[in-house]
Amino acid sequence: MLVLGGLDDQLSFLIWTKVSESVFQLPSAYSFYQDKLWGFIRPFATSRPLFSFLSSVLGTLLGSYAYPLLIVVSITLGFYFVHRFFGRRRYTIGYALLFVFSAYFWNHYDIHLPLAQLWLVPLLLMDLKKRCVLLIGFLFAASLAVSNYIGFFLLIYFTLYSFLKFIYEKDWRYVKKFAVVSALTALFSLPFLFPFIRANYIRPPMEVVSTVQVVQRPYEDFFHFSSRPWYFFIPPVKNPWLGEVGQKMVARLEATNYFLADDYFPGEHSANYFGLIFLISVTVLSILVLRSDSSAPKKKITFYWVLNFLLYLFMLPPFFTISGIKIYTPGELMYRFFPMFRVTTRMAPLLLLNFLIILATSVDYLSRQSEKYKKFFRVFVPVLTLITLAETFIPPKIVYYNEPPAVYSYLGEIASQKKFAVYPYSQTDEAFFWLDAHKAYLLNLRGYSEEVYNTEVFTKSLPTLGGISILGSLGGEYLVVYRDIPKEEFEFFSTTSQLVRVKEFPNSVIYKVVK
Repeated sequence: MLVLGGLDDQLSFLIWTKVSESVFQLPSAYSFYQDKLWGFIRPFATSRPLFSFLSSVLGTLLGSYAYPLLIVVSITLGFYFVHRFFGRRRYTIGYALLFVFSAYFWNHYDIHLPLAQLWLVPLLLMDLKKRCVLLIGFLFAASLAVSNYIGFFLLIYFTLYSFLKFIYEKDWRYVKKFAVVSALTALFSLPFLFPFIRANYIRPPMEVVSTVQVVQRPYEDFFHFSSRPWYFFIPPVKNPWLGEVGQKMVARLEATNYFLADDYFPGEHSANYFGLIFLISVTVLSILVLRSDSSAPKKKITFYWVLNFLLYLFMLPPFFTISGIKIYTPGELMYRFFPMFRVTTRMAPLLLLNFLIILATSVDYLSRQSEKYKKFFRVFVPVLTLITLAETFIPPKIVYYNEPPAVYSYLGEIASQKKFAVYPYSQTDEAFFWLDAHKAYLLNLRGYSEEVYNTEVFTKSLPTLGGISILGSLGGEYLVVYRDIPKEEFEFFSTTSQLVRVKEFPNSVIYKVVK
């Protein structure tokens, strides 16, 4: 089985593609793993029911082929809707390539598939003036049902777009349309979002919200996962050609000791890099058009530059300092009112589409002004596309999993439908991945936490007598210990009377818990 991105946030989906056909024949397994597989077992009880339902059905029907198929569908829809978005403009294939294969896409398509549904952006923003409010409201609700992040950020875009249009054109129809669309979006999305709204804003007793997610993100997260102006100029650190340059730039920024200069997270922040040549080109072409005599393209280009500036304010951390003076940004509002959307740097595709609009408008206008410009762009736009794709490319991580490790095959023979734990915590994802091999109940699933125990804390306690006692009290009968741990920890597992060695493997040992 080929796994893109290794075992990461997409792990539950990968597991579902392997066990969903049989999980319903094992009621105990269904119950034990329902916290991890809940979104696939009950897709319409999630906050993104459309994507959960589609991935649940395809995972069951197609198995391991479901994930790559969804990636292909996402890319195909992205090309289609970007082409529709730009209509009859020149070079739409180049614009589609730049949007679909942006650094944002490379960051998310392998481990955050809902976030990779970039086709939602051109679909939602197409013909905002002409579409009826009922259709726009329905599409916004549908986008939320596919990806909460993309849907919410599109609503921010629509809010700023409507406000700016009203300022520019003094036309109250934009305000009215915004109000009606917002009401319709709320109406259409309330059935699947209300449990989460109630859990996060109304705050009922915990037993009422135990089946939905209560988001209490720390304030620090809105600094760690927000954007910085310099992120637009730092190439992805994993890029084959410019990665070393990006690493040096990150190191120099960290050396400044400014409190906002040491949070660079490649898996999110490199999505802000659209390509240095691309940004320079968009800026220079904008200046050329703004210096012209035609008012229509000047007005449009100015509009989208201002819109991008306003959008970017929401991507900033809650505040920054200049000479000790604290300056607050709309990022503070994101933390106060929408704490579930902490990774504001994910608004990057909205800015990118606006830059492509500016580029397309500039190229079309200048091409009409001169035959020299027209000939120039026939070469320039394809070259710009290729250079930018090379600048923003992040090689995919591909891991091939063939036969299950011997330790889990053997565990399946002796411990099927019994409880076990694995040590250290870094090995829990692999143990969960091979669920179809061992068919046992993993007590320390990554990220699981309840009143009884927290899996990370529990796992860290295992190299102690108290930890083994907790393992036994939870019903654990077996413990898988990997050899790449500190010597003193491995000696503890080998010598304690609470464990009996069952079988050794080259990189691990199975112990039975003495009760």
